Amino acid sequence: MTAAGRPRRIVPVACRTRQGDPDGVHLAVEEWIPRVEMWVTSPALCGQSAEQGALPADTMVTCTDGDGSCESYHDSYQRALDGRPTAQQEETDRLRAECERLGGDLDVYREEVRTLQDQLEQVAYDRTWPPDRERPADVRREVERVTTAGAQQVEAVKLAYKAARIRWDRERDRLVRENLDAANRAQIEIEQLRAAAALTTEYRIPCPGHRLGAGADLIVQRMPTEDRWAIFNPNLDSPLRVWTGERYERIGTDIYRREGFCWSREEALDLVPGLAGQETARDWAWFEEMRTQAAGGAQ
Repeated sequence: MTAAGRPRRIVPVACRTRQGDPDGVHLAVEEWIPRVEMWVTSPALCGQSAEQGALPADTMVTCTDGDGSCESYHDSYQRALDGRPTAQQEETDRLRAECERLGGDLDVYREEVRTLQDQLEQVAYDRTWPPDRERPADVRREVERVTTAGAQQVEAVKLAYKAARIRWDRERDRLVRENLDAANRAQIEIEQLRAAAALTTEYRIPCPGHRLGAGADLIVQRMPTEDRWAIFNPNLDSPLRVWTGERYERIGTDIYRREGFCWSREEALDLVPGLAGQETARDWAWFEEMRTQAAGGAQ
């Protein structure tokens, strides 16, 4: 099955201290690596080194205290795996929408105040009224009341808009800091994975369906003095036979040692799954031949 059929997931893992003592149950990201046909777990979400292999899904997680715990990062990692925006991004979008809404409300209120002022002025001032006579007192008071109320409403909207801008500026700075922290943690995790890969000197690749089970594993091994890799098949007449591109040849007899270690790590890991399938087919063909010969001898 391809990696698309086995998405990354968050699983409980065991961790140990530098002295090798158990250090509780943490959370890590587990990913299917097609080239080696196995699940691989990352370091714990809190940055702690984790043992390979996921624990049962119902195992209780103990790394739950504080902002730097696995539990505190669980939601943001799960959102990233699901392709959903982070909680910070959702809050940013909400604050931005609130700012836009308050800005629109301010324009609407201003227009309403101007409309009311025009209507009241039109009612209060009759062009046919003699210029030497004062306007009616009740109309004048109504105009003053509405003008004051409109000014107060405009001021309230201004204050709400200013508060929303302050909240937005504060949240923006916090989000920038958190995104930088997340980027730094991701870089550290990448460096840790690279360092772990650099220390690995041997991979054992199963031959699916082989009669010998784990005893038939092909071995991808690094040359001790150089970054050169060889693919050993211990199932042949000599455990020193390595794949050279067309056939298995024996180091020390058919080829020099350096000629056997002729692959890069990536090339060897890409080739070995196909060779494992061929080895299983070769083993079963030999077994069928032996069984046929035995049946013929019995007759």
